[in-house]
Amino acid sequence: MAKKTANKIVSYDKMNLTKLKAMIINLKKDGDQIFLKPEGEGALLKVLEIQEFLDGAIKDIKEKLATKAEKVDPNFTSISGDNIKVYYRFFGSRYSVDPSLVEKVPEGLLKREIRYSVDIKALKEYIEVKEGVPYGIVVKDRQKSISFVKKKGLKDED
Repeated sequence: MAKKTANKIVSYDKMNLTKLKAMIINLKKDGDQIFLKPEGEGALLKVLEIQEFLDGAIKDIKEKLATKAEKVDPNFTSISGDNIKVYYRFFGSRYSVDPSLVEKVPEGLLKREIRYSVDIKALKEYIEVKEGVPYGIVVKDRQKSISFVKKKGLKDED
C-alpha cells in the first residue's frame, strides 16, 4: 500500500508490520516466564534487541532529518505531514547567569535560590551511629519498577 505525502511516495509493507506486532505480542506474553523457564529470558532479550534496533533507526533518521532541514531552510522549526510532525525542541534553560557579573545584572531580573540536598554518605554514617534518620530529613516513598538490560558482550542474533 502506498500513500502520496509531500510530493513523495511513502510505502510500507503492512504484512511485515503485522507480523512484527504479532511477534512482539507473543514476546510480551513470554517475557514474565523468566521465573519459570529459560524461554522467558530469550523473550526479554529479543525485546531488548528490537528496542536497540528501533532506537538506532530513530537516532539515524533524526540526524538525517536535521541535516536535510538545515539545507532546505537554515531557520527550520517544523514541518507537518498528514500523520507526522517533525520539529526542533530545545532542552534546558535558555539563559544562564555569569556568576562573575551578577552585580551588573539589572535589578529584578534574577531570583536568588537556595537548594538543599542530603549528603547520602554522611547520612548513612549518621544512621549507623544514631540508629535513625534525624529530624528534618524525610524518608520519601519511592516508586519501584522492574528493569531489565542486556548484559554487555552478548551478540545480537539475526
